[in-house]
Amino acid sequence: MRRVGHAIRTAPATSAYVCVLAVTTLVLQTSSPRIANRLLLAQSTNLHHLARDPIRVLVGSAFWLTGGWQLLEWAALFALVLAPVERRLGSGRTTLVFAAGHVGATLLTAAGLWVALRFDAVVRCIVNARDVGASYGFIAVAALMTVLLDRRLRVVYASGIAAYIVWSLVSTHTFTDVGHLLAALLGLACLPLARRAREASAPIGVPLLRRTLRPETA
Repeated sequence: MRRVGHAIRTAPATSAYVCVLAVTTLVLQTSSPRIANRLLLAQSTNLHHLARDPIRVLVGSAFWLTGGWQLLEWAALFALVLAPVERRLGSGRTTLVFAAGHVGATLLTAAGLWVALRFDAVVRCIVNARDVGASYGFIAVAALMTVLLDRRLRVVYASGIAAYIVWSLVSTHTFTDVGHLLAALLGLACLPLARRAREASAPIGVPLLRRTLRPETA
């Protein structure tokens, strides 16, 4: 329990975000399928909502997940990525990177969809598509984390992120996958926010490497 409390205190923004996601997920799980779908559609960053009420959906869409099982998945990913980055950069700068990825990738993807609609390259129903979640912001922070890692972990980690993004683009061909690529690029564009943190403390992953590479004693 002491370790859990320490983890929460040292990454308050990440902890608060997971709590909000837990609340909204509980709301969806205790609602009828019809009401749950209406709630998600109301918070979606589709072209219709971005044209009419962009601020509301750009903020609100980041705090909803589409399935109860996703909460555990995202909580684990946040513990592995967002929390360590927050401890290095601070809550403010980590939130800024997350917001840049979430908002920036959403708007750039929406602009691409708008152009595609003009040329009839996508179906018209995309205007009212359901699109919520934390993935764009998470990918941005995850991409920036690359430069904060120990060099011995950096290549493997960066290769994993790149492989996931490329595999998603090739296998599913959805606008969300394009958004993930854009979010990663936006995260890397936030490198100036991480330069001071890189110089001030040890890279992320050093304790893990020390435990892994420490020679066994007789």
